[in-house]
Amino acid sequence: IKEKNERYLKGLKTNPDMYEIYVKNPQLEIDDKIRTPIMRKTMENMLSQKTFPIFYLVEIETMNRCNGECAFCPVNRHDDTREFKKMENETFYSIINQLKELNYDGRVALYSNNEPLMDNRIFDFAKYAKDNLKKAHVYMFTNGTLLDIDKFNKLIPNLDTMIIDAYYTEKETIPDNIKPIVDKCLKDKKLQEKVKVQFIDRNAIRNNRGGKSKNRKNIYELTCPCDYPFMQMVFRPDGKVSLCCNDATGEFTMGDVTKEKIIDIWRGENYAKIRNLMKDTRANIEKCKRCDSFAGFGEPNRYKDKVYKETTFIKAWEKVKEVLSEDKSLPPPQDILKNHYIRQLEE
Repeated sequence: IKEKNERYLKGLKTNPDMYEIYVKNPQLEIDDKIRTPIMRKTMENMLSQKTFPIFYLVEIETMNRCNGECAFCPVNRHDDTREFKKMENETFYSIINQLKELNYDGRVALYSNNEPLMDNRIFDFAKYAKDNLKKAHVYMFTNGTLLDIDKFNKLIPNLDTMIIDAYYTEKETIPDNIKPIVDKCLKDKKLQEKVKVQFIDRNAIRNNRGGKSKNRKNIYELTCPCDYPFMQMVFRPDGKVSLCCNDATGEFTMGDVTKEKIIDIWRGENYAKIRNLMKDTRANIEKCKRCDSFAGFGEPNRYKDKVYKETTFIKAWEKVKEVLSEDKSLPPPQDILKNHYIRQLEE
């Protein structure tokens, strides 16, 4: 079987659509059938409650720009069509203050569809969020291109988790500017529990971001409901609230935090309408039916006070050590592609 798989995977070099058709989409079909009843039951339980439960995932996009070139992202630096916007300081502080009033104890991401370190206020914002949201889990994803050891040292005390995405095109490598951070973390077990470096192929076939990923051509339409509207709030730089993190260009607006209270938006008419349409199937919402994200998988409060299970951090640092110890010479291109797709197939 392994030999057969290797012969088949060689064809992906000239026809990447094969991965979608014969690997990605069949897996989505299986997951769709398994998860649909779970998701429907979860949503039925939530909608039956007298007062709709509060969200436990928050993303705050302080500036809507990214310097990345990922093929799977609809708002990479080459394809971004959004009008440039930068969040007012008062808007950010208002969001944090309102979360504090709600005694919020979920996750707060200081990013969304952007590179957070492009905003030089992010250090002060992180401190304000951490100082005021004692029960929340404050975290950040960054592509690491603008990160250095000084910025890391300034940021990390005010973050519960930092995920550094080390994007690559041909071979998994640790960028030079990240190496001092990696060295520091390898000497400190506590840092290894809150910092994760993960390697991602810029051209990988991933979640299709609401059907907007330009490197996804063969879309399998799920029937499974999505629970992002049941658990997540995403704040754009102008204070408007997107439907979810996969609404990268802000096509949906659920409310405006500069004009309404967060809790009123969350329990307001716009969200109620979306939830009632979503509870049985995402096919009821035109802009959601082509999205292949399973969101929280129907598990209430999944990793509410963390980003990943601890085991993923352990594995990530094992991978970092492996990359550090590898020979620096590049393997043949066909092996790079083959190994990449074998890993995705195994996962």
